Amino acid sequence: MISLSPCVLTGCKINNTMSNFAKIVIFLIVIFLIAAGFYFLRGNKAVAPATGLVKENFDSSDFGENQEFLRVLKNLERVSLDGSVLTTQAFLSLVDFSLELAPEPVGRINPFRPINPLERDFASFTNINDATTTSP
Repeated sequence: MISLSPCVLTGCKINNTMSNFAKIVIFLIVIFLIAAGFYFLRGNKAVAPATGLVKENFDSSDFGENQEFLRVLKNLERVSLDGSVLTTQAFLSLVDFSLELAPEPVGRINPFRPINPLERDFASFTNINDATTTSP
């Protein structure tokens, strides 16, 4: 029995046509990606001026956030602080219960330097009382 290959029946033109079609599609996709990359990497020059500074217009009444900010600012202008509260007997009778903290190791001098296992100076701190630098 003689077997006929698909190329004998069709002339193998379909394989070449599909191959050419696939090449054209891949080529168009690559061109599209290059164009999109160029567009996004190039940036939009109209967004920011060459100086890098952006000017905002706060005079416009169509910005709700600006109006809210201006309203709060106007309310703060009406606030008056009286300094006489700092001289009252109640304020002067307050007691400071803060504690003095003991000095603790603050870490390495250069935290980005690789750690050497033979290095002895892992942490150093300054003693407040005698102002000397010690290492554990």
